Order: sequence, then C-alpha cells, then structure tokens
Amino acid sequence: MRLGAGLGRLAYRLQRDRRDITNVNLELCYPDMAEPERRAMSRAVFRSVGMGLIETANAWLGNVDALAERCTIEGLDHLQDALDEGQGVLLLGMHFATLDLCGALLARAQPFDVMYRPNKNPVLEHMMAGGRERHFPKAILRDDTRAVVRSLRAGHALWYGPDQDYGPDHSVFAPFMGQSAASITATARIVRMTGARVIVFSHWRDEASGSYRINLAPMRAVFPTGDDEQDAAQVNREVEEAIAVAPAQYWWIHRRFKTRPPGKPRPYLPRVKRIKAHYLDHLQATCTLLQGTAERPGLYLSPEGEIYKTYYARRRLSRSAWRIPAVRFARNGRALRRLGITAPLAKAIYRYPPKRMHLVLYNRLPGGDLREAASRDAAHLSAAGAFLARLHELGVHFRGIHLGNVIVAEDGSLGLLDIADLNMRRSSLLPTTRARNIAHILNHPADAQPLLEYGRGRLVSDYLGAANLPAWAERVFQWQLQRSLASPL
Repeated sequence: MRLGAGLGRLAYRLQRDRRDITNVNLELCYPDMAEPERRAMSRAVFRSVGMGLIETANAWLGNVDALAERCTIEGLDHLQDALDEGQGVLLLGMHFATLDLCGALLARAQPFDVMYRPNKNPVLEHMMAGGRERHFPKAILRDDTRAVVRSLRAGHALWYGPDQDYGPDHSVFAPFMGQSAASITATARIVRMTGARVIVFSHWRDEASGSYRINLAPMRAVFPTGDDEQDAAQVNREVEEAIAVAPAQYWWIHRRFKTRPPGKPRPYLPRVKRIKAHYLDHLQATCTLLQGTAERPGLYLSPEGEIYKTYYARRRLSRSAWRIPAVRFARNGRALRRLGITAPLAKAIYRYPPKRMHLVLYNRLPGGDLREAASRDAAHLSAAGAFLARLHELGVHFRGIHLGNVIVAEDGSLGLLDIADLNMRRSSLLPTTRARNIAHILNHPADAQPLLEYGRGRLVSDYLGAANLPAWAERVFQWQLQRSLASPL
C-alpha cells in the first residue's frame, strides 16, 4: 500500500485536471467542510486512487488467492440464497478505488458476470480484458441490454454500476450528496424486465491493517417502485451510505455532475479540443473581429453574443506550453465565481497547433469596462477601492490589472474580465503585494485621465478605508506604494 500511496501523492501534484475535478466534486458534496479539511480529503482521495491502481494490477496480473485471507465478506448468504432459488441477482455496484480487487475476491467465493465499458487505450483494454477473463464467467458490454437480460433470466449474478454520469439519455435528475445528479433509470428497468433480486455490493479498504471488507445486503427500501425519480434516488441513497463509511475511497476523480439541469452551468473545466483550419475560417466568416487582425485575431464576437478569445504561445518551449493561458482563464473564472466575484465562465477551450493558438469561448458579460465608464464619468471609480480591497483580502492577485480589465455590471457592481494573468492565494495578500498591485493601476497610461479627475490619492484612501489594515501593515503599504509609483500622489 505504501507504493500506491506514493503514486497517489505524485498524481495529486501532476494530474491537475483530475485534481480540479476532485476538488469541484468535494465542494459540491461537502459544502460545509472547511477548506483545509477539504484539501486534506482531496489528497486522501488521490492516495486511495494510487493504492487502487496497485490493487487493480494485483487483480489483473497477480495472485488474488494470496489476498483472500485478508478479505472479510459480510452477507454472502444473501447472494447465495437468491441464486440457490434460481433467481438472477443484480449486484448493485459502485465505483470505489477497491472495485477491481474486491470484485475479484468476491468472484472467488461466488462467481458472477460483470458489465463493462471498453477503455479507449488499447493496451489498458487488453490488460483489463485479460483480468475479466481470469475472474468472471462472462463480461457484457454496458450497452448490450439483451445480454444483460439473458444473464439474469438464466439465474446468474451480474455486477452493474449505475453511480456515474452517463449523460442525459435514459436519465433523470435525482438527489445525490445534496446535488441534483443525472441518474440512469436502467437499474429499475432491468429489474422489472427480469424479476432479478437486487443485492448492494459495497467494499472498502482498511489501510491500517491492510485488509478489505465486502458487504452484501438487500436494498433498504422497496425497489423498484415504478417511479423513475424515486427509484434513482433510492439507488443514490445506497451509494451515499457506502460513501459515508470511507468518503476518500470513492472515485471522486470522475465528472459525476457533468450533466446539469437546464440553466445550470457545468461545474468542471471544459476539456481542450483540437480544431482544424476550417473552424477558424468559419469564425472569420461569421463573427465580428473585436481585437487583433485577420491574420492574428485576438477577440471575436459571435452572432449569438459569445466571445472567442485567443492566446498564442510565443515559442514551442515556453511557459505557456504547460501553463496554457486559455486553461488558466477557465480555471480562474470558476474560482472567482466561487468567491462571489463576477467573471467570465468558459464554455469551451480549443487549440490549433499550426499557429500555437488556443481559444476560449465564453458568454459575453453584460455591462462595459470601468475604463470606458470612468472616462465618461469619474464617479464610477467610487467603488473601485473597495472592490480592489476585497480582491486582495480574498487572495486574488491580478498582476496586470487595469481599469480596462474591470467590468461594470448593469447593477453597478464590479467584476473582472481578462483573467488569465491572475493567481489565487490561500490567504490575503501581503501589504507589499497589495501596494504594487495598486501602483500598477495608478501607473497605467491609459487610465491616467479618469484617475486624475477622480483623484489618485482618493482612490488609495478608498482602498485603505475598505481594507482596514493593521497600523503596521498600512505603513508598509504606504512605503511600498511610494517606491512603486511612477509619479508621486
């Protein structure tokens, strides 16, 4: 388990996309959990995933019999009694890190068929197919409903995992961990078609002792009821009960909430999709160019009111090759919104390798930028000091901030626009960092006129009044500000 835990810790650092997915899932499902506790749980999830990878390798390639004495199976009689009566049994499974190993261990005691989805990687799929052939009588493709029905009507046990998001088709929205989650209706439909008995198959790892526990139990309520939403909710409750035993061992690295109810945005970062030249030609033909040139576009406005913003890598080997600005734009937008700050929400990210170009697509925010508003009336800057103080208190460090990057919403509130060049800190900014950030705004030549009309010193006073810094921190702020300004206040 030590090797697996080490792999998990390494994956936590390297697999940022999966870490983002895990963090989003935990934020949605444990909204009252303190942030440090949630980060610790996220790390524990990856440790469990790493151990699960080693366990899966043992299940596929190793000697499972050697681990049998370290596994306790509770409720095996529920499964065997149903099979002895000639009934098919639907083993209601769930995606925990211990799935492959515990599935192989249970199959030693009582053989059962499994449903699966082929892996896109042919090497992994070959290994997985070999593991399935070793441990299970029959492996059935997830979409092969006829084979499922035949297996259950023949009196076999069949593992079936309905706890992932398989899209809107044949799904209903049912409660899961406090969220409205797309939940498939096939579980109840299969039981109605076959008359199979449902046995909940849960499994966990005891890291301290290096042992495993499998629990087999009937569902806690009548199932199915004939009501798709009620049946889906009952399946989700069974999964919730298993998660409560060992929350970090659940497969939180999957996009469980990618399908959303109407009007609700997807909580995860969009995946980067590769596009071809004809897609750029389509944008040029149908969209309005707001920034840049036809050869090197910067900003497009689509007929639907959406924005396509482009980023270019200057060199093949540059920082932007692995810290992609378009991805940072999308990540920062979601982080800002979680803090209650108005910001663009990316809908899609595209890349076009021949030009080393990335595009991020988002809905245009209603309102105009603060530079334009303050140029018409400098009074619009009256809320800027408090807004900047709030950003700094929340740990938002927007190094390149200027009035053109701040949006004035229709209700007069302020938000942020071009957010790729932005870092999120876990604590409020230091006084020196705050001062340099304020100085960047005051030094920006494009903002000189509205700041002069409003009063540069007045903006600083507004900021300090809202920031409410301790006396020592304010003195440090003033000292750094004077050093960073291009001209005195």
